[in-house]
Amino acid sequence: EYNVGDTIRIINGPFAEQISVIETIDEEKGLVTIKTVIFGREQGIFDGLSVRTQVIRNRLQEYVKYSVLDPATQKSLTESYYVSPSCYDDMLKNLMQGFNKYTDVRVDLGKMGMSLNSDFRRDKGINRTQTLTIITELLNQYHNNKALSFEGANAYVLPYATVLKNVPYECTGYVGETYSIPFVQLVVSGSLECSSEPINLMSNTKEQLLYCLQSGTVPTFVVAYDNVNSFKHTNFTQYYSLYFSILKDDIVGAYEFMEEAYSATEGGRLVSHTRISENVYYTVWENGTEIYLNINDESWTNGSVTVAPQSYLVIKGV
Repeated sequence: EYNVGDTIRIINGPFAEQISVIETIDEEKGLVTIKTVIFGREQGIFDGLSVRTQVIRNRLQEYVKYSVLDPATQKSLTESYYVSPSCYDDMLKNLMQGFNKYTDVRVDLGKMGMSLNSDFRRDKGINRTQTLTIITELLNQYHNNKALSFEGANAYVLPYATVLKNVPYECTGYVGETYSIPFVQLVVSGSLECSSEPINLMSNTKEQLLYCLQSGTVPTFVVAYDNVNSFKHTNFTQYYSLYFSILKDDIVGAYEFMEEAYSATEGGRLVSHTRISENVYYTVWENGTEIYLNINDESWTNGSVTVAPQSYLVIKGV
């Protein structure tokens, strides 16, 4: 049951993760018109989201949705729909039109590069191979007009990406991996920028900065300027205490901590990554710069090389 003014979150497609507001409901036709916010202004995604015809169905012909839980209370916040790939064309067209008057901006397409969904509706079924075709044809159409970024991202979006967001630098550990290798970063280094998940939402920010350095990942912070209390008990409840005024010094300190490594590598390509011992890494960059990184709480020494705890050592290339 939904009412005008309720918020929903789009799960898939160009507007993945966007919070939208139900503007009108036509129960007879099964149509819902929703509004999202782009650059601080409301904009319709397309003329009427029809739950009946434009939301993905599973094999039992049920609408596919899920509820987001409040991490504090574990109570359901808003229910979210998976939008059918048949809608991607209209959605992306509308999104790009909204950016036409802006220059030198990057359009973030969220999780468009992470999942290929099927739609099992009987009248207009779409399989994952067809979804892949839909996405790549759309990206071919739009990537020359604006720089595009994607979250995570599978190989099919790499030719169109400028930035990959929320790229992991550690394995899950679920299947007994010995240690992590930043495979994606090594593959795309020098061609695409990889940015981390917001490190200020994790424990031990300095440790996360070192993981970013050893993997060639740009650290990301998430902050809010004002009115963050309105995030509480919404899909963004984890952000309600992230005032920029409080975090500003931490962000500046992070840059100062990493500046020596950034200056030495000159934005070049990561060409070699070696795990020397537990939580100690050795990286080589295309300009010959070598960096030893020690993520342990004790200093590490090997021959003439000593790295302080939770620190790194830069040896510039000749």
